[in-house]
Amino acid sequence: MTSEQLYNIQDVLNITEKKRTVMLVEDSAVDRAVYQRYLKTDRKYNYTFIETETGSEALEIYPQYQPDLILLDYLLPDINGLNWFNQWQNQYSGQLCPVIILTGQGDENIAVQFIKLGAANYLLKSQITPERLRFLVRKEIAFTQLQQDKQNFTNTVQSQAQQLQTINNLLEKQIAQCEISNNLIRDSREQLQKSEAKFYNTFEQAAVGMAHVALDGKWLIVNQKLAEIVGYSKAELLQKTFQDITHPEDLDSDFKCIRQILAGEIDTCSMDKRYICKDRSLIWIHLTVSLVNNLDGEPEYFIAVIENISDRRKLELAQQKTLQHLSNLHQIDKAILSAQDPQAIGKIAVESIQQFLDCQRTCIVTFDPEENTATILISKDQGQETLCPEVEVSLDIWQDLIHKLQNKEKNYIITSLSQLTRLSRGISTLTTLGLSDFICFPLKGQNDKLLGILNLWVEDLATITREELTIVNEISIQVAIAFQQANWTRKIQNHALDLENKVLERTAQLEEINQELKDFSYSVSHDLKAPLRAIQGFAIALQEDYVDCLDELGHEYTKRLAVSAQQMEKLINDLLSYSRLSRTEINRHSVSLISVVAKALEELDSQITSTQAQITIDQPLLSTLGNRTIVLQIISNLLSNALKFMADGVQPQIHIWSETHNNFVRLWIEDNGIGIDRQHRSRIFNVFERLHGNEAYPGTGIGLAIVKKGIERLGGRFGVESELDRGSRFWIELSQINVS
Repeated sequence: MTSEQLYNIQDVLNITEKKRTVMLVEDSAVDRAVYQRYLKTDRKYNYTFIETETGSEALEIYPQYQPDLILLDYLLPDINGLNWFNQWQNQYSGQLCPVIILTGQGDENIAVQFIKLGAANYLLKSQITPERLRFLVRKEIAFTQLQQDKQNFTNTVQSQAQQLQTINNLLEKQIAQCEISNNLIRDSREQLQKSEAKFYNTFEQAAVGMAHVALDGKWLIVNQKLAEIVGYSKAELLQKTFQDITHPEDLDSDFKCIRQILAGEIDTCSMDKRYICKDRSLIWIHLTVSLVNNLDGEPEYFIAVIENISDRRKLELAQQKTLQHLSNLHQIDKAILSAQDPQAIGKIAVESIQQFLDCQRTCIVTFDPEENTATILISKDQGQETLCPEVEVSLDIWQDLIHKLQNKEKNYIITSLSQLTRLSRGISTLTTLGLSDFICFPLKGQNDKLLGILNLWVEDLATITREELTIVNEISIQVAIAFQQANWTRKIQNHALDLENKVLERTAQLEEINQELKDFSYSVSHDLKAPLRAIQGFAIALQEDYVDCLDELGHEYTKRLAVSAQQMEKLINDLLSYSRLSRTEINRHSVSLISVVAKALEELDSQITSTQAQITIDQPLLSTLGNRTIVLQIISNLLSNALKFMADGVQPQIHIWSETHNNFVRLWIEDNGIGIDRQHRSRIFNVFERLHGNEAYPGTGIGLAIVKKGIERLGGRFGVESELDRGSRFWIELSQINVS
């Protein structure tokens, strides 16, 4: 069969396949719209879409619509793709259609599980293009249609074979009846003539070829249908034997069948074989043979029933070839897309093409416009065992070819080296090797960017079929996708390496800053405290040893000097505490708030006594996840402020309680102090932020900054509710202990 006849058959098949139904099982309306837009541009099929957002809905309506194909999202709101696929197969076995899995994640294990379960294909959403989706959907629908057609044709053939067997049985019965009739009405010529006429009419009007064949193979009687099948007239056919028109390679099967029938091993024999027609063309026929014995029980002749099955055989061969090509293309696609290195991708593509296509040379060239270079990535001559190494040349010599590709709407161009002057001069060895004509396929990436080309150097262009060009074009598309993925992978790896280097650089900078903070803390702790202690000592000495020598103003100066030294010491201690919070490695464990609050109140006992504060605690206080030392610092600062910031003559009243709040333990400390204006609430947690003078409310301005830093280091939260002259309610939140 010629390639043109194959395409005519395919066109006939396509006429009946224009309307197809696709079920979109996808919870994303955007993705469903994109898939519909991609498929609606297919000129071959007119798609009807059934949209579902959940797996349960898809299972429910599937038998109602019986789609030709399903596009299934792996991650559905109510079920994952694997579970849905299993339920669907179990629920509708015998009514299944192809399923293409779509997913946003590239898990190879999941893909393998789907393929083992029988999924038609597995696609990453990031790799879906209109061309690829149309091709895969069209391929799976065509594959399924071919299988259905094959099954239908097989059923038809079996049905016809049964009909032929029935006819054969009827003929045998008629022959037997004729023999009985001959014995019963031997003397009745009129009745015999009627029987012969009846038999002749049946014989001649049969829809299949029928004949009586002598034991030596000579045609005794043939009907008109048999003559039409082989192209001879009935008279011409009667001058021949069945051996004369049987293909030599099929004669052994014929003789074996005859021997078995004559030996009584079988009653009838059926086979597919080839006849040589009058015009020397070959046809395929299905032959059924049975033996007729004479009145003495001796073999007399054979009855042969012949059906022309050439069209069926051609269709079966075309189907087998198409299925094989689709299978090969699927395997090539998987191999190409699984490769990461461009060299490996090119090697798989070139070797795959040369397995089914006879060409002088196959090569892949990649382009780098930024460097103005072209790299002959891989090149292999037909029959060559090894691949040629990479060769880098100027991109300029390929510009003529690039210009041709940009001005063509087809997926490939056919050209000659003689038409590309710069290429023939730039790579003179091409002419030396006798290469002339070639077919060029562009390798296009994102936004139709030309990544390179795939060239097939062919000695005789007429030997290349359209089907082969289609397969090579699909391979070139997969190569381009794989190259694009490899480029992205390389960029991601380079970006990751840059990020890693930046992280190392920032880590080194942070370590240097931390070391400087440590050095500063050491300086504050040792170098500043030494002169401070000297000032305190001399001030006390003046107050104690020179009390009689100082007048009233001198006593005031020494008193202020001692108080200022104490204030400075407290400031230094608070700064050191704040610094340690930023640098200390924190180990979190269970902290009892009852114990911590009790310890804080013990440390503030003198301040509580002097102010006659009333403190109320709602028991029990909950336990939380934190660091006891830091939590103690936080609560001590909050309680100290509650005792300190009171109006003159007001007795402090402090209320403490705890509660759970969104998987956190919240501790409240409420006072009846002077309160905080709303506009200042965010400022009070900053370092050195003071809303009042040191004379009215002495302090360092670091206490609430320590609260903020400590809570942040423990992964908690903090806040305040307050109004002027109406007290404040400070709260802190720390993680709740997981009881389970």
